[in-house]
Amino acid sequence: MKIKLLYLMMFVLVFIIAACGNELHSDLQNYKKDMKPIYKKENSILNDIDKLNLNRLDQLIGTEVTVEKRKELDELQNKLEKQIIPEVKDLKKQAENIDANTNDVKDAHNIYVSNVAKKEKTITELNEYISLFKKSIESNEKILEYTSVFEQNKSDAEKNAKLAKNNAEEKEDYEALVSVIDKNSEELSSKAKYLNETQNVQDRADYIENEIIPLFSKNVKSLNQTNISSKRVNQMRQAQIEVYYTLINYYKERKKGIVIEDKLQKIQVSNGMNAQFTYLGKDEKYDKAIERLDK
Repeated sequence: MKIKLLYLMMFVLVFIIAACGNELHSDLQNYKKDMKPIYKKENSILNDIDKLNLNRLDQLIGTEVTVEKRKELDELQNKLEKQIIPEVKDLKKQAENIDANTNDVKDAHNIYVSNVAKKEKTITELNEYISLFKKSIESNEKILEYTSVFEQNKSDAEKNAKLAKNNAEEKEDYEALVSVIDKNSEELSSKAKYLNETQNVQDRADYIENEIIPLFSKNVKSLNQTNISSKRVNQMRQAQIEVYYTLINYYKERKKGIVIEDKLQKIQVSNGMNAQFTYLGKDEKYDKAIERLDK
C-alpha cells in the first residue's frame, strides 16, 4: 500500500513539474514574441549611439577648445537631445509595458528594464555633462573679457591719477579720492583672501554673492559721495567706478563658474563617465538569463 502511494505521489510530482515546464515554455515564447519590436528598436538605438563616437569625448572636452571641437560638441548634444534621449525614453516605456506570467520570465525581464533605465540615466548625464562643459567654456571666456576690460579701466584710472598727482591745484581732490580707493582696496584684499582660502564650493559662491559683490556696490557709492571738483580727478573717479562695475561682473561670472565646475566634477567623480558607457551596449546578463530559460 505504501509503495503504491509513493508511486502515486511521484506521478503527481512529475505531472506538476511537466505542467510548470510547459507554462514556462509557453510564457517565454509569448514573451520573446512581444519583445521582438523592442529588440529591433534597441538595436537601432545602439547603432545610433555607436555613430556618436563617444570614445572621442575625451578629445572634445580636453584643455584646448577649438572652434571645430565646439561645433562637434554642439552636434553631439543636438543628436542626444533630439534623437537618442527621446528614443531611449520611449524604449523604456515600451519595455515597462511588457507583461509576463511566470516569475522566471518576470525576473529576466526586470534585468532588461533595469539596463534600459541605466542607459537612460547614462545618456541624460552625458548630455548634462556636455551642457555644463559648454557653459564652463562660455563662463571662462566672459571672465577673460572682464579681465581685459578691467585692465583697460585700471590703466585709464592710473593715467589720470598720475596727471592729477603732479598738479598742485588737483592735489587735494586727488588725495581725497586716493584715500577712499585705498580704504576700499584694503577691505577687498581681506575678503578676497578669505575667498581663496575657502574650499567649500557653496560657501565660496555664497560669499561672492553676500560679501564681495555688495562690497563693490558700496565702493561705487563711496566714490560717488566723495566731493570732487577737479575735472581730471573726476575722470580718474569715473575710471575707478568702471573698474568696480567690471569686477562686479567678473565675480558674478566667477560664482557661476565655481558652481559649474563643481557639478562637472561630481558627474566625473561619482559616476565615472567613461565607465558608465558600458551600460550603453548589449546586456549580457539579460541574454544569459533568457538563454537559461530557453534550455
